[in-house]
Amino acid sequence: MRLANVLLCCLAVALGAASTEARAGVITGTFAYVGDSDFDLTALGAADWAYWNTTSNLATGGPKTNWKSGGTLISTISPVGGGDVRGSSAASRPTYDFTFTDGTSPVSGTVDNVIGMFNTQLNTVGAGVALGVTLPTTDEYIVYVWAAAYVADEGTLTATLPGATNFVNTQLSEPGMTKRSVLYTLRATPDNAGDTLGVSLVLSDSAGANAHVLVSGVATAIAPPPPTYYAYDGFSYPTGNLSGQNGGTGWATAWTAGSGAQVVAPTTPLQYAIPGGSLIDGGASALQISGNASPVASRALGATWSQDDVYASMLLRWDGGTPAGTDQNDFLVLRFGGSGGPQFGVKMNTGTTPDGFMVRMGETGANEGYAGLVPVPGDTYFLVAHLGKGADPTDPNDYDFLDLWISPGYGDSGSPLAHVIDAMGSFTSFSLFDIRTANFETSGSIDRILVDELRLAPTWDEAMNYVYIPEPATMFLLAGGLLALARRRRKT
Repeated sequence: MRLANVLLCCLAVALGAASTEARAGVITGTFAYVGDSDFDLTALGAADWAYWNTTSNLATGGPKTNWKSGGTLISTISPVGGGDVRGSSAASRPTYDFTFTDGTSPVSGTVDNVIGMFNTQLNTVGAGVALGVTLPTTDEYIVYVWAAAYVADEGTLTATLPGATNFVNTQLSEPGMTKRSVLYTLRATPDNAGDTLGVSLVLSDSAGANAHVLVSGVATAIAPPPPTYYAYDGFSYPTGNLSGQNGGTGWATAWTAGSGAQVVAPTTPLQYAIPGGSLIDGGASALQISGNASPVASRALGATWSQDDVYASMLLRWDGGTPAGTDQNDFLVLRFGGSGGPQFGVKMNTGTTPDGFMVRMGETGANEGYAGLVPVPGDTYFLVAHLGKGADPTDPNDYDFLDLWISPGYGDSGSPLAHVIDAMGSFTSFSLFDIRTANFETSGSIDRILVDELRLAPTWDEAMNYVYIPEPATMFLLAGGLLALARRRRKT
C-alpha cells in the first residue's frame, strides 16, 4: 500500500531538515479492536511492560500491579480532568489476557480480563487517565497500549513527544454496557535520549451513566528493523479497477486485471491481531474480487524465485453472496507461477465435503488438501501458505509441498491445518503471481471476496510480521510537523 513513495518523501524531508537543524521527534500510531486475544508481555515488552489489575474503588497514585523485572520506563497512572484513579469489581471487564515470564511479582503467570484503571469521575467528558513512557535512546520504539471503553460514544487517545506533532485518535467507541477492548500501537522516535512519550486517554463523548475509558497495560521495546519482503502490496490505491496500479514492493510490473478486480474502501476494513505476535492491518482500502476469470488479476515479480521456502500471506473476507450451498462450487485461489502452479484459497465443492480453505499443487485433478474450515461471510481471516521443496528427495529442486494456516498464532508454524504433497515435475521456480476465480454468482446474490495485505516472504516470521511502513492513506506519519498523512482507520 505504501512503501516506495513514503520512503522517498520521508528521506527528502529528513535530508532537507538535517542540513539546518536537529531532527524532530516522530510519532505514528494504529488502532485495532482486539476482542478476546492473548498477548505475551515478555515478547512484546523487551524494554519494559506493566499492567494494572485492581478491584479497588480508589487507587490514588495509580500503582502498577506488576511490571517487568527491573523495568523503570513506564510510569504509574494519573488522572486527567480532575478526580482520581480507580479499578473495578464489576463483572464487565476488558476481554484481552496477558501472559509473562519476567515479571516482578509474580515472576510468571497469566492474567485474564485485565481490569485496568479509569477516572473516578464517571460520565464526565474530558476525564480520563494518563501515563508516561521514557525512551532512553534515540532509537525508534514501539509502544503498545491496551485500553477499553464502557458506555462511551467516543474516547480520545493523545500521544505527545518533544519536537513531534501529537498523535490523536478518536476511534474508540462502545456505547453498550461491555468493555470493548482495543490495542493502540504507537511508534515513537525521540529527538533526545531520555525524552518521555506522554499518553492520555479521555472520555470525549458519553453515551450514558457510568461512562468511562480505561488503560490496562503498556509494553515497549526498540522497534525491530523493517522485514525484507520478497513482494508486498497492501492495495492502497484510489477506488476503481486494479489494472495499471503499481504500488508495493518487489514487483516487476503493474497489475494486469479484468473488471472483477476493484479497489474499494470497505465499511469495516480488514485486520487480524496475531496471538502472540503483531497486528496485520489492511487500512482503509482493499482489493474486491468478483466475477469469473483465469486470471482475474496477475502481476510479474521483480525476480525469478527459486528459494527452497516461500511463504505467502493475506487477509481475506467473504464480502458478498454466500460460500455455502449445493449448487455453487465457488472457487478463488492465489497461484504461484500462474496457471498450473501451486495454489491456495477457497474451494466450495458442489454439495460434497471436504470444502472450504484449501491448497493444491496445480489445476483440476491435482492433489488437494483442506483445512477443515468454511469461511463465514463477514468474518476476516488471515491465510498463510508455505510452498517448499524437499518432500521428494529424488528431486530436491522441485517445489513439491504446500501448507496452509488459517488465522494462526505466532507459535503455530509447526501446525498447518492443510498439507499436500505432489511432485509437479520440474516446477523449480516462478516469476508470476495471480488470482483465479470460478463459479462465482454474477447476478442476484453476487459473490465477492475482499483481499488485503498480500505478501510473499522467505520466512514464517516475515510473513507474520507487522507492516513496518504505514499505509499513507490511513495512518499518521508526523515528522516534525513537515509531513502529515491521514490516520489509519480501524479494522476488525
